[in-house]
Amino acid sequence: MFIVYAFFLILALGQVVEIDEGDYLAVADGGKAILGIEHIHHLARAQGGHLAVAGAGVAVHLGVVGADGVLRVGAVDQVGDILLHPVAVAVHGQVAHGVAEGYDVVVAGGGVLGSQIAFQAAYCGFNVTIWLRSEGSIGRTQPKIDNLKKTYTEAIEKMADDKNAWCAGLADEDSFDKEECLKKVEAAYEGIKLELDMAKAVKDADLVIESMAENEKDKIAFYEKLAPLLPEKTVVVTNSSTLLPSMFVKYTGRPDKYLSLHFANSIWKNNTAEVMTQPQTDMKYFDEVMQFANDIRMIGLPVRKEKSGYLLNSMLVPFLLSGLDLYASGISDPESIDIAWTRGTGAPKGPFQIFDTVGLNTAYNIVHQ
Repeated sequence: MFIVYAFFLILALGQVVEIDEGDYLAVADGGKAILGIEHIHHLARAQGGHLAVAGAGVAVHLGVVGADGVLRVGAVDQVGDILLHPVAVAVHGQVAHGVAEGYDVVVAGGGVLGSQIAFQAAYCGFNVTIWLRSEGSIGRTQPKIDNLKKTYTEAIEKMADDKNAWCAGLADEDSFDKEECLKKVEAAYEGIKLELDMAKAVKDADLVIESMAENEKDKIAFYEKLAPLLPEKTVVVTNSSTLLPSMFVKYTGRPDKYLSLHFANSIWKNNTAEVMTQPQTDMKYFDEVMQFANDIRMIGLPVRKEKSGYLLNSMLVPFLLSGLDLYASGISDPESIDIAWTRGTGAPKGPFQIFDTVGLNTAYNIVHQ
């Protein structure tokens, strides 16, 4: 037992306050500092040693920053004693609650991005299963997993020799341990399971990430098959780049637990994850998905209203189409247009070089959504 007597801070929701070593914090709905209340907001550790209210959570009754700078959370028992346990401080200032241990993630689809999501989650310690529709899908997915093991290993080797090759999705510069990172790659590779039986794949799932091809009918059929198989606890997200979650919510059987989680390609280095709600999403599960994104070393970016293209593509596609218009109108050639952009701004790629990466279909679908 750890008995604590301390003054508690009063916070307005979202206000940032200075927290020093040994200070205690409990924040309930409405910003009042109260112990023993059931719904208390998560705490986030921002730069400069500040803590901020990060969103609705459950049973996080107390936070304390120790001499080691780690935030610990606990609960108050019936006699007023406080039981504390350490939690990891994840990237982007979010407080991680150790959800990787015993948290089961199922990725539906083993394409380019689905396999990356699965490998990244496994690298960060999650139990990961990839559900696939056929033996042929296994034959296409396993080589992607094999290649990701090689890619992660090579990236870590380069990080050890060249800080300019840093991949933020793999490690923090100030705590980088090459051998530990390589062990995590091996554990991820050995731990990922490929499964054809959907019921078996999702029977213990905490999170299902739908990462199938951008085909509306196929996605509807998937959700209709999935819905009756899921445990009550399961949160479902779509990684769709072009199709809004509200198009599928009625087929999921859990409108409050359904939203979007969108990744950039090469997530081990382009480590952003856009988390987008739909009108029926319960914000409790939005917070859970944001936390998951941070726990797999992504920077969770909130998208609080449905928007085709999320944040990145809503800015990227108009830029790409501007470059295309310059070419289609006969004003210049692709090489010159790319050079104008890269040399003029210092950006690594021009619009036509980016088209080669994202593909014309993705840009077309976003514009016509």
